[in-house]
Formats: sequence, structure tokens, C-alpha cells
Amino acid sequence: MQVFDNHARDGHWYFYESDWGCCRQVDCCKNDQPWPYNECWECCAEQRESACTYNTNHTVQGYRTKDFATYENLGTLISTQQRAEGTLFVPRVLYNNATAKYVMWFENYNASSTPFQPNATQPPGEYSIATSDTPHSNFVVVKDRPHNSASFACGGSQGDFDVFFDEATGKGYIVNTYYSHMCIEELDESFTAGTNKTATVVTMDPKLPPNPDGDEAPTMFKRGEWYYLLYASGCCGCKGGSITWMHRAKHPLGPWSKNGTLLSPNGPVSRAQQRAVFTVPTPGGGTEYVHLGNQWVPGAGGEGTCTNEGLLYWWLLKFTKDGSIAPLTKFEPHITFEMESGAVV
Repeated sequence: MQVFDNHARDGHWYFYESDWGCCRQVDCCKNDQPWPYNECWECCAEQRESACTYNTNHTVQGYRTKDFATYENLGTLISTQQRAEGTLFVPRVLYNNATAKYVMWFENYNASSTPFQPNATQPPGEYSIATSDTPHSNFVVVKDRPHNSASFACGGSQGDFDVFFDEATGKGYIVNTYYSHMCIEELDESFTAGTNKTATVVTMDPKLPPNPDGDEAPTMFKRGEWYYLLYASGCCGCKGGSITWMHRAKHPLGPWSKNGTLLSPNGPVSRAQQRAVFTVPTPGGGTEYVHLGNQWVPGAGGEGTCTNEGLLYWWLLKFTKDGSIAPLTKFEPHITFEMESGAVV
């Protein structure tokens, strides 16, 4: 799930998501203790073995809103016929001022290497890229799983990722998951390839032997002079939620400093896996920073129903005097914020 802020150009915020269809929700948390003691991360193996999450029928679904109270369904933006066969995850869009194009990246796992095999000859984690003159339709795939796409400068296999546009410089960046670390790479002028200019951020997740490091789901944003990198502990679609970790820097390529957790000391109190941070303008020229996470819990139908009916968890980021993000320490069932042209509840 991405929330793309395009309101300065057309008045809308866009939601882009990978639609998994009716893929059964997974819940294998062992207890209600804080992560990782609830062992929710064991869902990762279950998801791969069941192949439900890694089916090749995923599409990109779009929505847009002007007020976060009413939403327009944009339908399927990338179908299975528009891309190479594989498992589609994590669509991400950014706008290129120089080309006047909306550039969509999405992960497209190599179907022949799914689920992941450690000794596979080709990396399963590959990206495809589509462009459009509009953010709401007519995306055309222009690079379909190229091995030389961005952040392959950091190595072969990848997972979740995010793209980030730096308004201060006009440059684009991609940050993606290597589980034990995150790789940030500056994009070229077209935002469709990398430049080999990279930074590595070692992740903060506790090691869980014999399982691999599990951090994933990065997102980047800027506030004032600080750039923020957030990412989540591995959850793989499980119901229990995850910790969110935070780093910050004065430049997208670092150096990055560890800055703690957003959901401590009480574990994943949002009951979600973080997925996005976006901004909304408030009356008087202010800005709210909204954090969004996947709860993987259907809104209707109970256990075992479709993950494409899963709920989202929203909360407002609060910042300390030194620019750090204050942790969320208890579950907040409702948020409300005032916008320039309405209210969100």
C-alpha cells in the first residue's frame, strides 16, 4: 500500500496496492506477548509453503480521495497481461518533473524462483517499471523485470521497497529490503534505473536464529532538515503486527543514525505492519504526518477470509523537540485531524 500525495497537481491523494485476490489470511502468532516473543515471524515460512501470498495473479489496484472520507475506485492499473509472469508486490509511484511522467515501480518475483530458493541461479526479487501521463490510468510497462534495475548495485535478491522524491534537489531514490540491511540508491534522471550511488543502513531487528534477519517494508519521508527511514520487523501478512524501527539523516544517502523504535516498549501495539507515511496540509499552513499500516485482519467475515478485505491502521506521528518520532505506546482506536478543506476521522 502506498499513499501518493498528488493534491498540489490535481487535488487528490492516491492509494496504490497489490490486490492478492481472495488469499486466505495467516495468523500463527503463538501468544499475545510483544514481538518477537509472540513468534509471529514464523508466518513467513507458512506463507511461502502455502504459496497463497506468492501466487502470480496479483494486480495493481488504485483508489483516490480528496478528503479521506469518500474514495473513488480507479480499478485495475496493472493487470497480469501487462507484465511478465511473477508475484506482484508493493506498487510505488513518484512524479518526475523533468519528464512530466508518473513512474510506477512494482516488485515482480520471478515465478520460476518462487518461493525463494537460497541457491537459485537468478534473484527472485526483481522490479518492473511502468509510466503514465496521469496518476489514475494508462500505465504502460516500460521495463519488465530488468536485472540491471535500481538497487541491484547492492546485490541480487530483494524484498519490499519504497521510492522517495526529494523536493529539495529534484532527485528520486529507491530503498529496498535485504532483511539484515536496507539499501538506498539514487535514481537516474528518468526515475527508471539506478545510478550506483548507494547507502547501506544496517537494520535493528533482534536476530532470531536459525531464521534469517526479517526486517522489511521500508518507507522514507522528509520533515524539516531531516530525512527519515522507517521499516518493520518481518511479518509476512500475519495478524500479529510488527515493530517499526527508525533512522534519520541529513541526506538521503546518509550517514544514517539509529533513532529507536516507534512501537516500544509494548511491542506492535498498532497490531499492524507499517507500510506508508504521508502528509496532509492543515489550516494555518501546518502539516500532519500520517502513519499507515496493514493489519491483515478482514473487516468482515472473521478468520480465514480474504486478505484483500484487510483493515488499515492509521495514527498521527508526533515529534519531539530534537526531531525524533515519539513512540506509540498504546492502541488508539480513532484518529481525527483537520484539513484545509475538511476533517478526517
